[in-house]
Amino acid sequence: MKRQTSTQLLTYPEASHRLGVGVSCLRKWVRMGRLPQVRVGTKATRIPIEAVEDLIRTGWKDTLDDVIRTGTSEAIVPGGRPAA
Repeated sequence: MKRQTSTQLLTYPEASHRLGVGVSCLRKWVRMGRLPQVRVGTKATRIPIEAVEDLIRTGWKDTLDDVIRTGTSEAIVPGGRPAA
């Protein structure tokens, strides 16, 4: 029996289009913990639409600024704060 879920999931290209950023930037945000991802099979992952809408609503400029300032996700510690 398959479990039904009411959460709508977006592909990386769909989510990046809604946010107006590239897929590589979106992948960095997932690695940084700014966006969750959901595994939908052995290899495929999706982004919950609620997370994308929350990021749009709260403003994603700070997230983008972190990526631009550091140039990499390695400079980000858990919680999304820049490393000292």
